[in-house]
Amino acid sequence: MLVEDLARISAEDTRTVQDAIASVYHDVTDLRASHPTIRDGSIPLDAGSELFQSAKRLRVASAAATIRRQGHFRNFPTRARDQARDVRLGQTRKGSYIVPIISQARSPLDVYERGQE
Repeated sequence: MLVEDLARISAEDTRTVQDAIASVYHDVTDLRASHPTIRDGSIPLDAGSELFQSAKRLRVASAAATIRRQGHFRNFPTRARDQARDVRLGQTRKGSYIVPIISQARSPLDVYERGQE
């Protein structure tokens, strides 16, 4: 099978190769939880809640910086908040606490506005 051959050649497990193929047209960012009490793939509820809130803030901020090239925002552009509504969370990665943040990959031409520097 092709996936098994690719997994062997790339020294990855078949699930990792299948996930890479399935998300080829998506932008996937792995957000890793770092907490001193992580064990057995679990984290404290408060830390998990903060991880998911951080994922949302990260996505809105990156969309805003793509729309308007600046390092700090007092108010995020509406288009950035709208884009974050389309972002999905993937299944956490086994053996750690990593949450994949999945968004539709877009060409820079899709977000360019006339007159933008």
